[in-house]
Amino acid sequence: MAIKNQCVNCESYTSTDFCAITGVNLIYDGSHCPKCVKRSVNVNVNTRSSSTVVAGSNSSASASSGKQRHGCITAWFVVALIINLLGAIMYLFAKEIVTKGLPKFSNTMVVLFGIICAANVIFIVMLFQWKKIGFWGLAGTNIAAVMIYMCADSGVVYSLSGLAGIAVLYGILQIKKNNVRMWDHLE
Repeated sequence: MAIKNQCVNCESYTSTDFCAITGVNLIYDGSHCPKCVKRSVNVNVNTRSSSTVVAGSNSSASASSGKQRHGCITAWFVVALIINLLGAIMYLFAKEIVTKGLPKFSNTMVVLFGIICAANVIFIVMLFQWKKIGFWGLAGTNIAAVMIYMCADSGVVYSLSGLAGIAVLYGILQIKKNNVRMWDHLE
């Protein structure tokens, strides 16, 4: 009697790794279902009988059980981090240049955008740390930016671009790695 893993979530069976040389089944402690990546439990199944060895935490199955984000998500976070960092510096320390390029913006609005960019940097770092509050913080700063654009009478399309940013961010967080969306990993 060998042991297979039964997924707690979808109840499908995943096979154990069988070593053809030693005739030993390797059962990974804390393995996960490849279909839904939820925790599996070991159950006895009538198959070829052989001895069983439990592999430690250095196995590839338990290494993949940790949180992982897709490369596209990481790239987006890095780009957003750089843009917001540069934006914060520009809005807070080069106000004269910004107000020349955006004459409808008062000094107060420019400072507010600098604060929003600085807050965005903090929220992006929170997303890097798997904190869902980072998403909600970015959503809040985008809504605040929309309100500032509307106060500056920047036009409807320009004003509503911040709301599109929230939708794009939410869509990016839906990208899967190992059949799990990053959104599902956020705490």
